[in-house]
Amino acid sequence: MYWGQIALSLAAALAGGTYLHDQGYRSAVAVLAGIIIYIAVRWGIAWAFRTKFWYRHGGNRNNGDSCPNCGRYIYRFERDWILRCGRCGWTAGWPVLRWFTKSVPSQQLRRTAAGPRLLLVVLAVSGLFAPAAVSGAVSDATDRVTPLVDSIESADEATPTEQESEENKRQGEDRQDGVTPERQNKSQRSGEGGGARAELNREDTTNGFDERRVERLVFESINEIRTERGKRSLRPLAVDSPVRTAARGHSEDMATREYFSHTSPDGEGIEKRYSCTPGENIAMTYIDRRVRTENGTEVYDSEAELAEGLVRLWMNSDPHRKNLLREYESSGVGVYITESQEVYATHVFCR
Repeated sequence: MYWGQIALSLAAALAGGTYLHDQGYRSAVAVLAGIIIYIAVRWGIAWAFRTKFWYRHGGNRNNGDSCPNCGRYIYRFERDWILRCGRCGWTAGWPVLRWFTKSVPSQQLRRTAAGPRLLLVVLAVSGLFAPAAVSGAVSDATDRVTPLVDSIESADEATPTEQESEENKRQGEDRQDGVTPERQNKSQRSGEGGGARAELNREDTTNGFDERRVERLVFESINEIRTERGKRSLRPLAVDSPVRTAARGHSEDMATREYFSHTSPDGEGIEKRYSCTPGENIAMTYIDRRVRTENGTEVYDSEAELAEGLVRLWMNSDPHRKNLLREYESSGVGVYITESQEVYATHVFCR
């Protein structure tokens, strides 16, 4: 029975720690949680056995108290849940409250909690793992990031207010001073084509991710959603190469100049970037880092997971979902991944 208790406690601790680790928590936090679960389960088992023993074993043993009603010694009898006088019927404690103060389960719970062995284990574990747990929890909270999404249905909505234009411009100018040479070169290349930017002369992989494959997977996933049988009667979107090129350029521009908006810091909006009547969804997230989403904490460590995450971000937002499910004819997806693991995505829809 003793080893069975240990096995059950270890199984519960392993399950709890594994679950937290799979959710993205640091190893120190998961280990500490497992130890706490182990102690709690062992504590619970010990309390249950003590309660069972004292409930079933009574006998004419003096409890050490005198009955306040008849003055005689109180004897605890077998299967008495609450201490009572066997001679006059007096019951210890106040009605209802006596179950929390004088009953066998409540008394054995206090004795189990104050047991020297378990108390020593709790203090030892707390002293050893508390610093690591606090450090892990703080690092875990600071390492998590929240993705950004934004959508726009038409060029009219894209016209920024004077205040927004100034803010975008100031944001771009302030951050341009801190741009690395690698980013500066990319910014110069992306601006050489003007207007609808030419295909960017850069490798297709960044941090081991194939940006073009992510674009294809996003495009295919959205078409599957639009044409899902029995739910929607939308036509699949056709690929618009010039629009796709411009979408790639906007994603790179947001990454290079470090802003997140449909309108660039110099005032360029969707009516200037695209020749059609467009709608636009944009998103910013991360790869190989814990990301907070409506589905919990996620880590995108492959092109398929990243594409699925981008589509889910848009589908979980009403304005973005409406854009995805409108009567558009063609579209283009542009994805840009920075060396610091930031992902900028632009999806443009055209009529």
